[in-house]
Amino acid sequence: MMGHYNLRDEITQTLDIAKTMIHPHPEEAIRLAGLAADRALTLDHTEEETAAWLVKLLAFRARPSTALADIEEAAQMTIQLAQNNLQHDIWVDAVNCYADILYGIGQYDAAMDYWLQLLEAGIDNDWPLAKGQAYLGIGKLFWTFEDPQACLEHSHKAQKELDKVDLIVPKVCLTINLAAYAYQRRQYFLSHQYLDQAEEMLKDVAFCEYEPEIYYYRGYLRRAEGNIDAACEQLKRALLLNAHSSNTWGKSVTMIGLGEVYLDMAEPYKAQYFMQKALETAQATPNHFRYLVMQAHEGLAKCYNATGQTEQEFNHWSLHFDMADELINSHMNHRLASFKRHSLQLRVHELESSIA
Repeated sequence: MMGHYNLRDEITQTLDIAKTMIHPHPEEAIRLAGLAADRALTLDHTEEETAAWLVKLLAFRARPSTALADIEEAAQMTIQLAQNNLQHDIWVDAVNCYADILYGIGQYDAAMDYWLQLLEAGIDNDWPLAKGQAYLGIGKLFWTFEDPQACLEHSHKAQKELDKVDLIVPKVCLTINLAAYAYQRRQYFLSHQYLDQAEEMLKDVAFCEYEPEIYYYRGYLRRAEGNIDAACEQLKRALLLNAHSSNTWGKSVTMIGLGEVYLDMAEPYKAQYFMQKALETAQATPNHFRYLVMQAHEGLAKCYNATGQTEQEFNHWSLHFDMADELINSHMNHRLASFKRHSLQLRVHELESSIA
């Protein structure tokens, strides 16, 4: 029996392919999502059009070279279409994705506004995923605003809400964040426990963008515990998992980690290779990753010190300290951080009190 051409099925299946391509090939995901959006618009299939714009936004997030104007257009289009069509799940994903992008490029006030919008909608409609994602993001903001206690408090609120949903990836993201916070507080055993939980969650998941971070943080834990060989193996695994993704940040920080471990192992030429690769990778998106460029220059200075190449060492220290001065001047001072965390605490309290 001969089949028949069904454009709606083609759009849906094209979007499924595009979703698969988001992390390994974001350019192809963007192309396919654009094609699906155009066809859906022609047929006035608004739900498929909204889904296509969300895929495009997620692919823009996965591609570090995307201009902020393109991200903003995709985010606003997705959010508006989702509101118009009452596609609540897509609205939640789009708002959270855009907030996370803004957070990643240091636009903390804008990220705060979107996560608070998400929290308000979650509270008003009793959407656990919206509340969970919002609290997760707010926890990250409190960490940035130098309030680790509030960070943990809101991360645990996120955990309570995300326990109510079936989606695995947000839970993995939160659990890795909790591991990172424990590592920063030198609670190494607790950090290991969180990483083990995250790894267990992923045993039946084909792909998760956060998986390399499990082995990245475990590498640093092993290093802190003095087990340098194990640290090296964990960081290698993180790098291999990142190899076929467009996660420039993940690749850069992992190669810096490997460089540091090889310096610990008195293998400066290996360290130099990875530090140089980290520098080149981070410089591909200088507006986003200046901090990593600064770290790579520091690592290279230490490598050249270990090999007795004093001129190169001096050059990299100079570049490192120049960038450090720039970042200090542009970074939030303690007074501003205090103001921002008090403002955020007040706004969260107002939203939570509205249902008390």
